[in-house]
Amino acid sequence: LYEDEGGGGARWGTNNAPSDDGQLIITDNGEAMIISATVGKLWTTGAGLCSRVLVAGGRLYRGQYLCSSNDGMFRLEMGYDGDLYVRYQNFKIWSAGTDVLDGDYAVMRSSVGALAVK
Repeated sequence: LYEDEGGGGARWGTNNAPSDDGQLIITDNGEAMIISATVGKLWTTGAGLCSRVLVAGGRLYRGQYLCSSNDGMFRLEMGYDGDLYVRYQNFKIWSAGTDVLDGDYAVMRSSVGALAVK
């Protein structure tokens, strides 16, 4: 994210990896991020409030997570490597094993009430 028009240098930039398909989004929990369909999350503010609920049709993209109500000690995360897992503090305590499948996102399927990684 740079403003570089008129020959002046940027006053601030995200310094993320270049991507032809990057998009700047703001999530429902207040976090701004740049994502790419081919690369995943390229940059984030990391300033969002942690959500505890993934509604029907909702998605967790790479780098996004849900937190438990007890100060976020437990997190369901969609990893940058495509794996869906649960963390307790800094320890991975469960994994869906989807890193080998290169999952792009987890989705709460409204038609059957199940969570899937695609």
